[in-house]
Amino acid sequence: MKVRLGQFGQFVNVGSPIVGGGEGSICPNDFSDSLLFKLFHRPSLQKEKKILAMLDHPPKIACRVHRALRVTWPLEILYDPKGNFVGYAMARVPNAIKLFDIYHRSRVSTAKDRDIVLNLAYDICEIIDSLHQDGIMIGDINESNILVAQKHVTFIDTDSFQIRGNGEIYRCEVGRPEFMARETIGRPRRDFNVLPEHDNHALNVLLFLLFMNGVHPYHAGWTGKGPKPSLAERIQKGMWPYGRRGKAMQVRPPRSAPSFTDLPAGFCDLFSRCFEMGHFRPTKRPQASDWMKEIALVKSRNLQGIATGSKSTLNVWPHSKASTPNPLRRLVHALMTPVLVPLKLTLSVLLNLGTKLQRQLGER
Repeated sequence: MKVRLGQFGQFVNVGSPIVGGGEGSICPNDFSDSLLFKLFHRPSLQKEKKILAMLDHPPKIACRVHRALRVTWPLEILYDPKGNFVGYAMARVPNAIKLFDIYHRSRVSTAKDRDIVLNLAYDICEIIDSLHQDGIMIGDINESNILVAQKHVTFIDTDSFQIRGNGEIYRCEVGRPEFMARETIGRPRRDFNVLPEHDNHALNVLLFLLFMNGVHPYHAGWTGKGPKPSLAERIQKGMWPYGRRGKAMQVRPPRSAPSFTDLPAGFCDLFSRCFEMGHFRPTKRPQASDWMKEIALVKSRNLQGIATGSKSTLNVWPHSKASTPNPLRRLVHALMTPVLVPLKLTLSVLLNLGTKLQRQLGER
């Protein structure tokens, strides 16, 4: 198959698809090894207009010089020999793996891995923050649309982003249900504009997966009677098992999940803001810039202590709780110290007496 680069460019041979998806196929070409072509299964006039608008209005982060590619923004539009729109050209991300492979629990187990995860999380937030500043909504944030190469992330499938161009809004028409905010579940994607709070919800879900070894924030053990609500129902009803309402909603954290409280206290607070307060007031959900500040704070502490007693393989977070103690934890500690210290001393005395008695009996 041959395609033309732009309306008046040269013809290029297209190779066999290397990746297939719901909307199109990703193919190599004989023009440049640094480029890939996305060919749509069902090209349309609306899609052509959107790609042209993206070419006319690239975001700052697509133009900024950086040590790694941040977004695979369209670089050129593609037509077949008859002049029909078929797709677009984009940059190739060499030697990349999906984000899922990073947060899989068998891959994250040391302080070094933790630092890599923090850097990736910061990268994700930085890209989303920059896109939002340019008025671009992603709409379909998920771990399959983010690649990792050379310890940096790249957002792909950018043609699904919601953009403004030439006086028109080109909506995001796809999305994964497990990343959708409760107010958008069940609504046709083409019928509404993606808002910042929708992206913010998906971002918090993604970060939860990243920091909690792939456990979804609404995966939960069911303590109620009758059938367990579906994931979509739990999201719609705000059945977050790590929050104050979890017990009343008859859900608990799954046994396979890491300990939520092993995370830095600031992370826990942001997740609570998203999945508790943000459930009722979507605009209160933490945005990318909030996470950037908190991640930078955790990285700057660079403490050596690790969380203990956790089932998690990611129990290597800095003890941010020690620097900014929770008032309730301080109260409990103050109340329990008069009890625990004498008890500890008593146990020590009993152990010493037992050791002496054993020696005396042995001598006899």
